[in-house]
Amino acid sequence: MPKVKSKSKKALSDADKARFLRARKGYGDVAAQQILEWTSRAKRCTASVASGDLHPDIVAVFWISIYGLMTDVREHVVKQRETLTNTDEATLGAFGLSKSIASDIKRIVDRIDAICTTFNEDELAYIEYRRHVECHPLQRGYEIAIRDRTIIDRPRRLTKRSWTYEDEDAALRRVIRTHGRIHMTGPDEASIAQLFARRIAPLVERIDEALGPIFRPGAGI
Repeated sequence: MPKVKSKSKKALSDADKARFLRARKGYGDVAAQQILEWTSRAKRCTASVASGDLHPDIVAVFWISIYGLMTDVREHVVKQRETLTNTDEATLGAFGLSKSIASDIKRIVDRIDAICTTFNEDELAYIEYRRHVECHPLQRGYEIAIRDRTIIDRPRRLTKRSWTYEDEDAALRRVIRTHGRIHMTGPDEASIAQLFARRIAPLVERIDEALGPIFRPGAGI
């Protein structure tokens, strides 16, 4: 039987350990503050759009903030819950934490998921599309593309699946046709933002309220 070379993991040098610890010092508080600020902004923009403030800048931040809430914020909170669940009590105690906080974090995840389930698959695809429209000058990710002599499908985070160019285009058009007000100059997509904001405004507020006590600076999360 041929020998299999084992890959040994090289430990960090003392100097690199010190650099790493200096760079990570206070990271928990910084991340917690960023999560709180993002969620608070999502709450404010959702409430503004729901009440009829459809200024393009406000609507743009609405799409960006709710997409981030359902993706990056959720992923961060889930990761924190997994860390709490898999870490022994003694280690957690050194940071002023306990496993009981994991159930509080699960409630936050459940509240974010409640927002996601408010929308059907077409609408989730549309939210992700609007986020890309507001964040990128060109939507290359929505053009038909070829790789290795094959037309490729596009993976999307909110729907958790890949779409063909044709299916995704049809889904976006269905949302605009169903919810958008059509004018002489084209569809008024701000009206879709208001409709979606009205659906989720109370849910976003509940998330903001739940995050505050757990992700406060100094909590170590």
